[in-house]
Amino acid sequence: MATRESFISLADKMLNASFKAFNRPVTFEQESQTSDGQGGHASTWSNFASVNVFIFPMKAQEKIQAGRLITDQMFNIHLKPIDGLDTKMKMIYNSEDYQIRSIENIAESDIWLKVTAEKGVAQ
Repeated sequence: MATRESFISLADKMLNASFKAFNRPVTFEQESQTSDGQGGHASTWSNFASVNVFIFPMKAQEKIQAGRLITDQMFNIHLKPIDGLDTKMKMIYNSEDYQIRSIENIAESDIWLKVTAEKGVAQ
């Protein structure tokens, strides 16, 4: 009888071949607070992880806000798991910021993540 470990091993071998086709480089950044030397603090972003992913557009909408046309776009991003990745971070793709909306561990397998991220929104 197959065990969960043997399934994960087999799936990992199969997915490693698939992950080689992941060809979109992205960087995940985390926010940190630093002292400004005057009793306050400033927010800075630093690299957390740089990986290659699959990225798929899900939906987009346009709206007029303050007299300007704003386009919001939602994407699904598929990648190998990254320990510590959370929704407080942001993703950089093609020099644009994406706000992470959700992170799913597909089938609770710890071998595949689906991140939903939105482009065109303020952090």
